[in-house]
Amino acid sequence: MPDLSIETLMSLLPEIFLAENAAGISAAINFELSGEDGGDWSVLIRDKICNVLPHKAAQPDLILQAHSADILSVFTGRLDPARALLFGKLKMTGDMSLALRLAELFNTRDDRLRHWKTD
Repeated sequence: MPDLSIETLMSLLPEIFLAENAAGISAAINFELSGEDGGDWSVLIRDKICNVLPHKAAQPDLILQAHSADILSVFTGRLDPARALLFGKLKMTGDMSLALRLAELFNTRDDRLRHWKTD
C-alpha cells in the first residue's frame, strides 16, 4: 500500500467533509506545509461545500503551518491537534473559532484514512 501523501490527503478532504456540520461557515483556510511532501494548499468552505486548491488563498481566514508529516499524522489520528499546537508542530494564525471547529468538519475516521493509522 502506498504511503499517504499530502496530495492524496488534500484530494480526500472534499470527500470526508461533513457538510452537515458546516452550516454558516464561509472560510478560506491556507495550509502552508514544509518538508519533502510540503507545499501550499487552500481549503475553501462555502455553502456547505468544500473545495481544495493547490495554492494559497489570497485572503485566508485561517492559516495552518506545519511539517507535512505532522499534518498527515493529525488527519490520521496519530497526533492530537492540541498536542501538535502545544509542542509547536502546528501553528495557527487567524480565526481561532474556525480553528476550533475544524475537527468537526472532517471525518478523520473514514476508512480511507484509517488504514494509515496503524503501521
